[in-house]
Amino acid sequence: MCFLSDFLNGYLGFSCLWQEEYRRKLEENLTLDSEGRPFRMLVFRGSPKSCRKSIRLIDEMRQDGVEEVRNSKQLRRLPKTEARVLDAPKLKDDFYLNLMDWGKNNILAVALGSELYLWNAENSDTQKLVRVDGEDNYPSSVAWSEDAKTVAVGHTCSKLQLWDAETSQLVRSLEGHQKRVGTLSWNGHLLTSGSHDKSIINHDVRAGNSLISCIRAHTQELCGLKWSSRGNLLASGGNDNVIHIWEASKMSSSRFLHQFNDHRAAVKALAWCPYQDDILASGGGTSDRCIKIWNLQTGKCINSLDTKGQARLTIFLPSIFVLLLLLPCEVNPTISSMYIYCLVWFGLSIIYYFLHVVLPTQVCGLEWNRHHKEILSGHGFSPSQHQNQLCLWRYPSMSKVGELRRHASRVLHLTQSPDGLTVVSAGADETLRFWEVFGPPQTDSGRMTDLDSLLSLKRSAIR
Repeated sequence: MCFLSDFLNGYLGFSCLWQEEYRRKLEENLTLDSEGRPFRMLVFRGSPKSCRKSIRLIDEMRQDGVEEVRNSKQLRRLPKTEARVLDAPKLKDDFYLNLMDWGKNNILAVALGSELYLWNAENSDTQKLVRVDGEDNYPSSVAWSEDAKTVAVGHTCSKLQLWDAETSQLVRSLEGHQKRVGTLSWNGHLLTSGSHDKSIINHDVRAGNSLISCIRAHTQELCGLKWSSRGNLLASGGNDNVIHIWEASKMSSSRFLHQFNDHRAAVKALAWCPYQDDILASGGGTSDRCIKIWNLQTGKCINSLDTKGQARLTIFLPSIFVLLLLLPCEVNPTISSMYIYCLVWFGLSIIYYFLHVVLPTQVCGLEWNRHHKEILSGHGFSPSQHQNQLCLWRYPSMSKVGELRRHASRVLHLTQSPDGLTVVSAGADETLRFWEVFGPPQTDSGRMTDLDSLLSLKRSAIR
């Protein structure tokens, strides 16, 4: 009994000591902060020492997460439909022409048949600027001057005219070409024109004798011209599948700075990068279907993207459906009949693949996004209307952001608004479609209601 009594007393004493130590540790952690000052956790004015370390760790992780989100790519929301549609009757379905340009005065110039119209984006007013007589003569190119006071208009009869947009008066006519003038580009007071006669002509519109130089380097029709934003370089593309880069200081000769022969079809789409002066994007025609990015400092192609569709499992669905219809035709199919079924299935799959996926779509236009590192391309000339689309690509990875499919025929021209927020596409379906695709990503709070969306889709004629 004495042994048991001593054991119980010892156990109770040890228990009391343990409880006292536990109480001391508890008070230390609950009433002192990390620097030993009274913290008074029990009156809800702080955190225990051990918890504050965890909170600091969580704060650091949260800050890291914020930085990671800040540095990551934002979710890009593309418009599901166009903001406005304008009818464009008699728009010429010709890949080699350049019939639309959006001036800095927020007025869109577009050639429809034998007439040229000006559409004011601020008040939707329409003005007929040019009417050409003659069945075989019509505007084949249009370009606003940099001050948006003059519209240059090239014609199929080889004429090049300058029109005053405010007075609707013909300012002057420029001579030099022998065939249609299909492409134009301004550089200050310098107007550069490209023609079916394979020549590039530079005009100083201030001079009485405007012709400065005539360059013959392309072996076929010129269909693309674009001056860089600094005005020191000119890119020219032709039906000979060649791109030439010219220096402004050496335009009096036919000596080019670079010559690129990588495209396998006509090069109409040319666009200079707005945030890298020495970067040029180009797009090839039907047999090429590629978008290429060029570094003019090195003279090298730094990226090439084949814009053809990617094969998906759905391309085999029609042939699988036919196969399922054929199999029940025989109760006990033999090996030979199964072999025939497999050949039919394989053949239908190949045909469907080439009709809907592999057939090339020409690159008709390119526009850089000035607000995000992106580039928009316009496509067409495909047996499937789903290939008549606009595609948005990230730069420099050239990964696809999304597609805009509303045109029933190929996209012929692209141009963007002066603020760089809206792009208008002109299609062979005789429509102009306005896309609010280049602005900041739309937030949930800025999402349009169904009524606003419906009212925004106003469809009217441009004339």
